[in-house]
Amino acid sequence: MNKRGFTLTELIVVIIILGILTTIAVPSVISISQKIKGDMFCSKVENIISAAKLYGDDKFNNIIELSDTGLTIDNLKDALKNKNESTLSNYETNKYIIYTNVLELVQNNKISKDNDNPPYVIDPRDDSDITNKKVVIYKKNNRIYALYELSTEEEQLCS
Repeated sequence: MNKRGFTLTELIVVIIILGILTTIAVPSVISISQKIKGDMFCSKVENIISAAKLYGDDKFNNIIELSDTGLTIDNLKDALKNKNESTLSNYETNKYIIYTNVLELVQNNKISKDNDNPPYVIDPRDDSDITNKKVVIYKKNNRIYALYELSTEEEQLCS
């Protein structure tokens, strides 16, 4: 008698092979997805910095040249990284910098919204709200520069 179909042994072998292929493929797909989200985050940071520079250009005459203040870029980076609000606010009061956040850049139409409702700007890696992340804008050699609040891990990711 000639029956059509697969034997139980053949089906089990096929299922085992598919299981092995799945265990190999899934981690690769997850890794690729995380890399893409990391790249999207770094691209968003670049866009935020560009938007901050445009915002700084609008207020160019309101900022004192950094070399005239006695401050260094490292001073600004340290204050931003350590979230030293009082120091940065003091620098802004003295017109050494513009100390703002991503939300203000959105409100001034310097960067587009990801959503029409809050949170307006999100981190593509985990969909967290980044509208309150801080930005420091300063003038050096008659050019506008911007620093974005990044963790050490984010600095390594985007370097």
